[in-house]
Amino acid sequence: MKPMILPTLATSVLISWSFGSWAADPIPCEALAQHMPSDGVTITSAKPMALATGTQVCRVEGVLSPEPSSSIRFATNIPAANWNGRFVMLGNGGYAGGALAAAGPFLADGYATAVTDTGHTAANDGTVFYNNRVTEIDYGYRAVHLASLVSKSIITANQGKPPSYNYFNGCSTGGRQALVSAQRYPDDFDGIIAGSPAHQLTGLAVEQNWSLRQFHDNNFAGNIHGKVNLLSNAVKAACADPEGIIPANGSCKFDPASLICPAGTDAASCLTPAQVKAVKAVYAGPSNSAGTNWYPGKPLGSEASWALWLVNDATDPAKWKPAQGGFAFSFVNNLFFENDPPSTYKWSDFNFETDPTRGDFMARILNATDPDLSAFQMRRGKLLAYHGTGDGLIGYQPTVNYMTSVRDRLGAANVDKFARLFLVNGMDHCDFVDRGGLSVADWMSPLVNWVEKGVAPDAIMASSRSTNPVKFTRPICAWPKTASYKGSGARTEAANWSCK
Repeated sequence: MKPMILPTLATSVLISWSFGSWAADPIPCEALAQHMPSDGVTITSAKPMALATGTQVCRVEGVLSPEPSSSIRFATNIPAANWNGRFVMLGNGGYAGGALAAAGPFLADGYATAVTDTGHTAANDGTVFYNNRVTEIDYGYRAVHLASLVSKSIITANQGKPPSYNYFNGCSTGGRQALVSAQRYPDDFDGIIAGSPAHQLTGLAVEQNWSLRQFHDNNFAGNIHGKVNLLSNAVKAACADPEGIIPANGSCKFDPASLICPAGTDAASCLTPAQVKAVKAVYAGPSNSAGTNWYPGKPLGSEASWALWLVNDATDPAKWKPAQGGFAFSFVNNLFFENDPPSTYKWSDFNFETDPTRGDFMARILNATDPDLSAFQMRRGKLLAYHGTGDGLIGYQPTVNYMTSVRDRLGAANVDKFARLFLVNGMDHCDFVDRGGLSVADWMSPLVNWVEKGVAPDAIMASSRSTNPVKFTRPICAWPKTASYKGSGARTEAANWSCK
């Protein structure tokens, strides 16, 4: 049984680091390790290095231990020349862990960067959290906060002055970390990018378990292996505009039963009754027999990604390894319940009648759903959130719901001054795979202009990555506004669209 440690909004141990007279006398990279920090911080390496791109940096690696059983690895990277005075903390994906990336593109642009493994090294293995409350807390909210504090101190020591601006950039788990920072630690960053955030993580775990079960249970009877394109094309035929974009305004109405096979048949051109039922359930999201909906389902327009995330190969159960399962197959075993179930528990044992509310305790550690961002606003922070409407791993509706709750709490006009959401039409999860939708190449520049120049982004230009069905550009409007065709000129050119 895990120890009964209740999470708090304050970090349990504050790490401070003094470099003496560093502000007037910058410390060379190689000498940073010789300056012993306070208890809880160990510098394991500090040396100049060259990235594959040729960029020269000072790389400092270390371990943070806010309590004895905590071991949070981090890496801080500082350009050896032409530092632009900015620091960006980089978010993680999935369970985090793994290697500490250098973030070459940001470093090449003059940013100092940092990354953490969030307290463990098991990149794709949720068992590291089993009966391990300390690591859950590190992963949930503590690691990014502490790593950013220490990294800013290291940068200040090496450069002789603190960063002028501090940023966070993350997608998926990194998007959750972004919202955690804005809610729990509003002083950490001046500007935050929250992409495709898994911010309601315990609810997402219920949805991912549910959607996988629709295509797994009853010996894969509902699995649409080989028919994903059929479904995707049917939705586009019913709802998409000439560029293949499905609006994210709720206007798309599609009934999978329109594809049902004639009685007693099963062909590549239709869906069996079991498959229709499964697809409807995936759209609807997890619920119980009383009609309680636990979390929104997969959005219309995300079907093209289901072959990767959900369906996979159903011809042989041993080969059924959908990408979503990399997270969902072990989450309810190790991160969902206050006290983890026996090791014999299987992901498919999760009970949608009674189990979803049993995640409430862990939600206090993992989720980032507090709508009160007033502290972040008071320190003049700026939040730029984005989500792809074609995201088949983490649907965009919970992000819309969260931003709605923030606007309800603080007032829409007030929130627009410091927090904006951009729904990227047709984009899959974190733009991981091109699905024919829009793509934004640079989220950082609009945020920097907002933070440092006070220029709020009303729209961000986006373009399609492929030519299927056609190459096009379009503005991505600050939600709740959407891009509207002006009625003349080429639809494929962003100049002929406006935000309404």
